[in-house]
Amino acid sequence: EIRNFLIERLEKALDQGEKVAVLDSATLIDAGWTALTDEVWLVIAPKNMIIERLRERDGLSDDAISARLASQLSNEEQLSHVDQLIENNGTLTELTTAVKELWKKRIETKVSNDGAT
Repeated sequence: EIRNFLIERLEKALDQGEKVAVLDSATLIDAGWTALTDEVWLVIAPKNMIIERLRERDGLSDDAISARLASQLSNEEQLSHVDQLIENNGTLTELTTAVKELWKKRIETKVSNDGAT
């Protein structure tokens, strides 16, 4: 049902003349939905940083963190499905800057070039 919902939303955006749509999904690769996209961007972080962030942000126990990490594909397993890799080993500001730079390089340039033809 979720896949069908996403397809409907993407088709609606296209019908409305949108040039870009973003699917923010932690399970896009796991679910096998990469065919719905033109590009897949993956944000990765060192395991120790992920563990610390889950403790601080979500208040998860070590067992809950272990279970969550075990249920996900490893970074290595995901890499074969990825067009762009973003390393999140710094601050939120650094991550935001990296995403904005990549957006400008990959998306704004493509949209501008498509509009010129």
